[in-house]
Amino acid sequence: MAMPALPELWTAEEVRNLPDDGNRYEVVHGELLVSPAPRPLHQVIVGRLFVALHTFLRAHPVGNAFMAPLEARHSATTTLQPDIVVFRSGVVTRNAWSTLSEALLVVEVLSPSTARTDRF
Repeated sequence: MAMPALPELWTAEEVRNLPDDGNRYEVVHGELLVSPAPRPLHQVIVGRLFVALHTFLRAHPVGNAFMAPLEARHSATTTLQPDIVVFRSGVVTRNAWSTLSEALLVVEVLSPSTARTDRF
């Protein structure tokens, strides 16, 4: 059986329709990027950053912090899933994410797929 042809340029809509298999799918200018699920140490770091940002934003209410999974759509051919995004208060509606261009802060914690998980 032949494999279906993959699109040369992906759209945000096509990426949204991919199966939920634990990978993180993003598209940048039509190019599909696939990342494995984050490791525990990555999630510990993201969690600590989120708590610090959330605490700061409670004292200085200029925006709201959100953690992945979320969709920060920049265009029809660019949609990202950053680890944390801070949007200005009132920008995100109940039913839709704002565009990435309206974010106050975008955080992506980089970690190799072979990162050690025995130290926090």
